[in-house]
Amino acid sequence: MGAWTAGLRGSRLGEGWQGVKELKYGKSDTFCEFLTHLERGEPVVLRGMGQAERWSALKVCTPSGLKKLVSHDCHKRSIGNLRVDVALNVEERSGCTKKARVRLRDFVHKLHACDLEHGGKSVSKDNDMGYLKQIQCDRIFGDTKELLDPVKTLWPDAICPTGYFWAGPSGCTTGCHSDDEKNILVQLYGKKRVTLVPEAYKSYLYTNSKYDSGTTCCDVDIENPDLHKHPLFKKVIAAGAVRTVTLDAGDVLYIPKNVFHQVTSETISVSMNFF
Repeated sequence: MGAWTAGLRGSRLGEGWQGVKELKYGKSDTFCEFLTHLERGEPVVLRGMGQAERWSALKVCTPSGLKKLVSHDCHKRSIGNLRVDVALNVEERSGCTKKARVRLRDFVHKLHACDLEHGGKSVSKDNDMGYLKQIQCDRIFGDTKELLDPVKTLWPDAICPTGYFWAGPSGCTTGCHSDDEKNILVQLYGKKRVTLVPEAYKSYLYTNSKYDSGTTCCDVDIENPDLHKHPLFKKVIAAGAVRTVTLDAGDVLYIPKNVFHQVTSETISVSMNFF
């Protein structure tokens, strides 16, 4: 158990909370400090890594860049015609999961039009568009090493990490859940808000049986909880055990395995994550 969660096993909930450390990428001791947090099982943010490393993904993975990709396909099969599922509700919570199957080209064109209309600023969620979630990156981009390689640099023990692509308008939410693998979230366009709760609070998060054994999903909205419906969450609030961090394009967040997290797009947003 990492120090971040072990400290919560004290005489009162919340004792020993370490918060989410933020590091400025590019300083001489940043990499060593990042590895220290990784080894301890503590969440940590690297600010401005994408700009410092000049990731081409910061240009390709914008609404306009994605529009060019799906419109001028140089691959043997058309990426634009790829059929993808978009989420129309918060899938991680109990109840019916609502999805729509669309062509990637149609989704990207809607995202681009929304971006032009609102200039990337926060707008109400376009329910008709949906949320493109957890699509394997190689289905769209092929080798992501040409775009960015955060895993090789930041995650030395990762042999064959799997990358996933996420895109959608503001308001899109991935409900509270935990994963049984280490997770690196890379923000490429817009802003995403990530709210975290340590594993020690699992019994207060109203877990459900959705998804597979590698993911534990929760019914409680840890950002805006309904305390009448989920009264046990009051203990998490009272302990001060909820931490929130906002990611901008070029930022990287390391989420240790089994740490609960909820993710919301504050603006039109494009990101990748790696397990």
